Amino acid sequence: MTLILASNSPRRKELLINAGVPLRIIPADIDEESVSFKKPAKAVLTLARLKAENVYERVKDEDPPPLVLGADTLVYLKGAILGKPKDINEAREMLRALNGQDHDVFTGYAFIGPISQAQNVARTKVRIRALNSEEIEFYLRTLEPLDKAGAYAVQGEYGQTVIERIHGSLTNVIGLPLPEVLATYRVLKAEMEKARS
Repeated sequence: MTLILASNSPRRKELLINAGVPLRIIPADIDEESVSFKKPAKAVLTLARLKAENVYERVKDEDPPPLVLGADTLVYLKGAILGKPKDINEAREMLRALNGQDHDVFTGYAFIGPISQAQNVARTKVRIRALNSEEIEFYLRTLEPLDKAGAYAVQGEYGQTVIERIHGSLTNVIGLPLPEVLATYRVLKAEMEKARS
């Protein structure tokens, strides 16, 4: 059974493909800026569900109806939610704020299918090592911080050099808590296959 990923994130795609999951990509068409919550877990879970629902509505009449996965990741630092930086200046501000600090990475994920749904949130604690201004500017010049929650890519060629330690799931920081997602996928897949037989 092919899973539909409601995201154009190359990192989530790579994680699932490397885990052997048959995959189709159909990016969700939602306004992420319209969702604003002070609690990070609620924000990522709401966005993940909206993405999955948006794509499922477009594919639910397929035969057989597919299973859709939506996900969203953000960085949370001292009461502030850090999403993807809009430009290099915002990326610089984020890196300066995270510099030498512990913060949390939240990823919400939601499955929607014809007979079953499931959703959850994973949380990982990360510490960025103390960086001097030259190191921050060098990292910004690599362009890795752009289009990444919190303005860093733990899986990146350069991003891994700014991380001091991680407590929890590495794949959650990349964008998808893979062990939890795969376990849920297997359960839902079995339920769908049983219903079709």
